[in-house]
Amino acid sequence: MLLLLTIMCFAHLKAQTTSGFSFIENFDGYSPGDLHAVATGVWLRENNTGPVIPLLDRGLTTQTGRMLDFTRGGQTHDYAPLTQAPAELLPNVPFYFGTYYKVAYIGGPNDRIRAALRIDDAVAGDQWIRQQIALDNGSLIARIGLLGGGSDQGKVNINIDQIIQFVVRGVWDDVANVITYSWTIAPALQEENTSWTVAGAHSVSGTPKIGRLFISSSGARNSGLLGPVRLSTTYAEVVTEVVTDNLPQAVFPYRINFQDVATL
Repeated sequence: MLLLLTIMCFAHLKAQTTSGFSFIENFDGYSPGDLHAVATGVWLRENNTGPVIPLLDRGLTTQTGRMLDFTRGGQTHDYAPLTQAPAELLPNVPFYFGTYYKVAYIGGPNDRIRAALRIDDAVAGDQWIRQQIALDNGSLIARIGLLGGGSDQGKVNINIDQIIQFVVRGVWDDVANVITYSWTIAPALQEENTSWTVAGAHSVSGTPKIGRLFISSSGARNSGLLGPVRLSTTYAEVVTEVVTDNLPQAVFPYRINFQDVATL
């Protein structure tokens, strides 16, 4: 068992090279079950308590094989490989942070389902990249935040149960000492065909690192599905397919009786 766990953890630790880094979590290396139990040492339940996240034996698209069930209440799980080996940014080398979502319901105006990265640098204090599925005037939105919880640096309306891949692109300028961000929920297979929306920037000191990745449901009544979660300096590792809006067409099995005939 110890050997199995060691191999499992190693499979998720990607050694950083001079050209970039890669942390790809498709969840297909685990058996179905509660995430913290089937991915021991990889996904850690915050404070080792609270609701679980079931890992389901099916994917959100034809090219994904696993997804997470966010219906059990408020919780947070951390991705240990990144905590153990933070990803150091490279000057002028873009990195990409992508997560699949399908959300049916968000319980309240301050609730959200999210994935987030923490940016660490030489100055104390946390800076964040937050992918958030939330509510805005009662409607579902995808929202990017670069500040505290619930921060808003851009948003777009989405449909109930719409499958999206939320991708954030970051680039560190080591001369200006800033990381600039853009984002999309409709990435193309080739980056040159992707339309990005500018989100904002972080000022940094020294060489910044990505030191934490967590997934979370903030709210007791949220209902959604999440996964895969991918972080890489290679766009093609994050975006592997074009995710189309596959909402089922409504079927109306009746016809309106405009004449004096029976209505089915």
